[in-house]
Amino acid sequence: MNKEKQYNKLVPKLRFPEFVNDGEWKEEILGGVADIVTGTTPKTAEPKNYNGDKLFASPADISENRYLDKTNKTLSQLGFSKSRVIPENSILFVCIGSTIGKIAQNRIECATNQQINSLIPFDKHSNDFIYSLLEYNSSRIALLAGHQAVPLINKTDFSEILICIPPSKLEQKKIANCLSSLDNLITAETEKLALLKNHKKGLLQQLFPAKGEKKPQFRFPEFVGDGDWEEDKLSNLILNISPPKKLKSSQFQENGKYPIIDQSQNKIAGWSDDEKAIVKNDFPLIIFGDHTCVLKIVENPFVQGADGIKILKGNTFVNTRYLYYALQNNPLMMKEYKRHYSILKEKLIFYPDVNSGEQQKIANCLSSLDDLIEVQT
Repeated sequence: MNKEKQYNKLVPKLRFPEFVNDGEWKEEILGGVADIVTGTTPKTAEPKNYNGDKLFASPADISENRYLDKTNKTLSQLGFSKSRVIPENSILFVCIGSTIGKIAQNRIECATNQQINSLIPFDKHSNDFIYSLLEYNSSRIALLAGHQAVPLINKTDFSEILICIPPSKLEQKKIANCLSSLDNLITAETEKLALLKNHKKGLLQQLFPAKGEKKPQFRFPEFVGDGDWEEDKLSNLILNISPPKKLKSSQFQENGKYPIIDQSQNKIAGWSDDEKAIVKNDFPLIIFGDHTCVLKIVENPFVQGADGIKILKGNTFVNTRYLYYALQNNPLMMKEYKRHYSILKEKLIFYPDVNSGEQQKIANCLSSLDDLIEVQT
């Protein structure tokens, strides 16, 4: 009984040392730890209510960023006076509509529309801790809306959501600071990934000729005087590789010796041990999703998953990896679910002389950048 009682105590598995003896966490309803305010919308028929310097938040303003410091619409002092003022660092939680569960903290005081419930924590509780707690549980809270045509969590149900909270505000703050530091690290790493992807996008634009041009804006020094590039249809620059076998989706395994490649966005769709289905060739090979226009480059033996992909290899005029990046620079976009290969093979491709080494240099440069992007991801 004592062991069972100990196991059922409301304490986390991991606790900062200075709070180990502070006792159990407490179960509280949201309405017991914060004032909950549902927003209002000043009359839009009265223009004097709007276009001032007061923030007016709607669900569209709440992004993946934690903090809200600007809004698409603003209120005048008159409109703000007719609204429910939400103090800075409160918690804004979307309770109505398709984006139910989105959450943010306002950096400066604001007003909100009626789709947002704002939590203004009482002094004995940490705003940042309650934000972290709600963010962690936002998807589960969203389930309270049920399956109505317009998802809705009413204020009463929202106020009665049960949470567990440390008795000490100091412990709440310590947890919130720890999580906030990790959030900052994730944000920094995400921004680094975005910079790498933007850098690649810029390089693609510079390493391949712009529309109407016959040579790129940037060339490696040793190729500057080599003149214009050649141009031809893709169909004249490729070899089509036929797989020995195509596996149905029902034959995909969770584990196996060989990856299954299909036309989905996933790098690997499944696994197989079927030796008779392996695509063997001189790698790399380009995979084109006939229906989805997805482009992939494959470095090792694989199995084709179902129908709908074309396996391509550069012929004697183009390096396969170079061709992959040339297609990335000017991708074919899917407009509807149909076969696109007939369009792709008519696409015009610019390329330098394969014997000059310029194709390989471009491919190596972009491949190295892809390696950095994959590691960062």
